[in-house]
Amino acid sequence: MPAVVLAAHLPTELLMPALAALSFMIALAAATTGWATRAPRNTGAVTIWDFAGASVLIGIAAGTFSESAQVSQFLGIATTPP
Repeated sequence: MPAVVLAAHLPTELLMPALAALSFMIALAAATTGWATRAPRNTGAVTIWDFAGASVLIGIAAGTFSESAQVSQFLGIATTPP
């Protein structure tokens, strides 16, 4: 759901850096929840740790597909040629 909101409200050139940042924040929240609740890691079912790992994988993939100019624009860093 948050990715759909991003796609609806951001320009297309900022979508991949924003998706990467959002995925990492979701992974952080999931891992913190798993750590705080002492959720088991090695079970036969899908756990919160699996969700956190999948979110990290999505964040890495989105970050790989973003270009440096897009990331600079997303972070608000002015890029001026020397």
